[in-house]
Amino acid sequence: MQASQSIYKSPNDHRQYRYLVLDNALRVLLVEDQDASQAAASMAVGVGHFDDPADRPGMAHFLEHMLFLGTEKFPDSGEYHAFINQHGGSNNAWTGTEHTNFFHHQ
Repeated sequence: MQASQSIYKSPNDHRQYRYLVLDNALRVLLVEDQDASQAAASMAVGVGHFDDPADRPGMAHFLEHMLFLGTEKFPDSGEYHAFINQHGGSNNAWTGTEHTNFFHHQ
């Protein structure tokens, strides 16, 4: 993990920020707000509709949905969504022209 970069914020902003680059090159911005009543996480991937192959329109959106169909930890379709709901959270995703975003909040 690489060291944090400088983060510039308003002097009126009470939140704490930390920027990290993980060993797999994933860039992470952590935001701590002591006054918040909920927690959230979001991950943006630099691939969207504009990256669809010409002969496969909708591929990026299709792959967005594949994430929720099963993983090693939650192999059954809907199992991950049920786990999130059982713990008071919700999750969703969207695919835009140049990015796909996955998010969770509780």
